[in-house]
Amino acid sequence: MEYTLGRSLIFVALATLTFVLAYLYQRNERVQRARGVWIWPALFTILAAQAVFRQLPKDPQLLPWLGIAFLIGIPIGILRGFVFGVRAGESPGEIRLRPTIVSGAIYLLIFFFNEFIHVFRYGDANLARFSCAFLVMTLGNSIAVNLTRFFRYQAMTGGQRARSSKV
Repeated sequence: MEYTLGRSLIFVALATLTFVLAYLYQRNERVQRARGVWIWPALFTILAAQAVFRQLPKDPQLLPWLGIAFLIGIPIGILRGFVFGVRAGESPGEIRLRPTIVSGAIYLLIFFFNEFIHVFRYGDANLARFSCAFLVMTLGNSIAVNLTRFFRYQAMTGGQRARSSKV
C-alpha cells in the first residue's frame, strides 16, 4: 500500500466530508413509513446486482466472498437496528428514528474503512473485487437494519398501527 501525501490528503478530505454530511443527516430524528422499509434495501439490491453481474463473469472466485460479505453485513445491520432509537410516530405506520452515538460510530467506521480502501488501493487489481463485495455487504446491512427497526416498531405497537396504515 502506497502512503503518499496526496493520497493521505484525499483520504482526510473524504473522511471530513463524510463526517460532516453524516452529522448533518444523522443529528435529527427522522420519520420513516413502515410500508417503506423496503426502499433502501431495494436500491442496494439494484446496485449490488449490477456490480455482481459485471464483476462475477470476470472473476468466478468472487462468489464465495460475496456470500461472506453478505453474512458480515447482516450482524452489522442487526446491531445498528438495535442501537438506533426507534419509537412509534404520531400517525399510524410512522416510525420515528433517532440516531445514537453508537449507531453513528458504526456507520462512520464502515464508511471510513471503505474510503480508506478506495483511496489507498486505487489502481489495485483487487479493488473491483473489494468494491463488489462491499456493495453486497451493504445490501445485507441495509436489509438487516431495516428489518430490525421494523420488527422493533412492530413489537412496540403490537403490530396494530402498521396494519392500520394504508399500503
